[in-house]
Amino acid sequence: MWNSYLSNVRVLVVDDQDFIRSLLRHILGVLGCTQITDKSNGQMAWEIIRDSPPDMLIVDWEMSPMDGIELVNKVRSYPA
Repeated sequence: MWNSYLSNVRVLVVDDQDFIRSLLRHILGVLGCTQITDKSNGQMAWEIIRDSPPDMLIVDWEMSPMDGIELVNKVRSYPA
């Protein structure tokens, strides 16, 4: 039952390390998530969030040019 629920959840993984993004994609896939997008920094993720907001955001804190804290603050303050 829980894995069918996750198949409808859109997840955005944001991390500057390829291995971590790959690991999270694998774990989410095992849990039944089929709609996984990943980006390597906050700026690239912000473009995705503006155009098509995900249901869940998994963010690394330390990245550049936009770190995870800045991205989360931007998401929280975005009116849409």
